[in-house]
Amino acid sequence: MCWCSETARLDIPYREGQNFFSLIARFAQFPWIEEIMRVSLSRYLPLVALAFTLSTPPVFAKGSADYTEFGHDIRIAADQKVGELTCFNCSVYVRGQVGGDITTFHGNIVIEPNAVVAGEVTSFLGEVRAASGSKIGGDTTVFAGNLVVDQDGMIGGEATSFAGDIRVANGAKIGGDSTAIGGSVRRQAGATMGGEVTSMQGTIWLLLIFVAPFLFLAGIIALIIWLVRRNRRPSPAIARAA
Repeated sequence: MCWCSETARLDIPYREGQNFFSLIARFAQFPWIEEIMRVSLSRYLPLVALAFTLSTPPVFAKGSADYTEFGHDIRIAADQKVGELTCFNCSVYVRGQVGGDITTFHGNIVIEPNAVVAGEVTSFLGEVRAASGSKIGGDTTVFAGNLVVDQDGMIGGEATSFAGDIRVANGAKIGGDSTAIGGSVRRQAGATMGGEVTSMQGTIWLLLIFVAPFLFLAGIIALIIWLVRRNRRPSPAIARAA
């Protein structure tokens, strides 16, 4: 039984070698199909555009942009407002405002006086320094380097250093936990520490954190290999009694 009316019946003969897209193209040639598509687009296209606009993340400020450099330092002037900064084999110097994260590989990060970073700051094989009056909104993590917070500098999140020290001057503030693995947390009497302070000095902690997972994985692989070889061994023949 067909629930379609006679006026809505379509007569589109199928030809050998015709693919699906050519069939759709012929289907769209009918006048009433074209009218439906025109009305639908005029009605729903503004809604689609509005939804796309609302789902697009806002830009930090006019002129804001993300920067990625290889081998050339990034310097943000006092009147600049930028997005995220990424530097490979180079350093980042900020005097203005950064709306995103800052990440360097084999390079230092210097947040100069009164500069503001809204996101996280991460340095691999480099040092991070928050100068007097500077502010870092997110977490700050340093791998194989020191983290230095000068007087009146502020880190809103956690401060973590691997194979390096965390040095906090008088008047400086760290909002979250401060953890130094393979180093120490050195704070002056007037520094404000919002969370727990943990110092794990010595290379043994680095070995436990970074080497122990690989040793555990190697043990699992060795166990699997041993079980496979054991199952492949032929079972010894049982001598029958005469």
